[in-house]
Amino acid sequence: MSAEFPLAIFAKAPLPGQVKTRLIPALGIEGATRLHERLLRHTLATAVATTPAHHITLWTALDHTHPLFLELARRYPIELRAQPEATWVNACIMPWRRCPGPGC
Repeated sequence: MSAEFPLAIFAKAPLPGQVKTRLIPALGIEGATRLHERLLRHTLATAVATTPAHHITLWTALDHTHPLFLELARRYPIELRAQPEATWVNACIMPWRRCPGPGC
């Protein structure tokens, strides 16, 4: 079943020491970074399986030109957009204001 509505996914670039920080004591910095990358890949694969890729926007944080983001944009025809550099609340609200419809 395919959804025909926009979908927004928010993700940080997988930068060591800046993602999955609560898991660093158990997994180490590199392990937490690898987990973050695997989870993002899984999230996008699941999203594309249920929503046409051209309806998906990946809102990126930290390093907007990170090789993983560029790879995912090549693999799936998704749109990449930088999350606004602002407070967390504004970073979450701004994409919805730029959204053409529900869910993007």
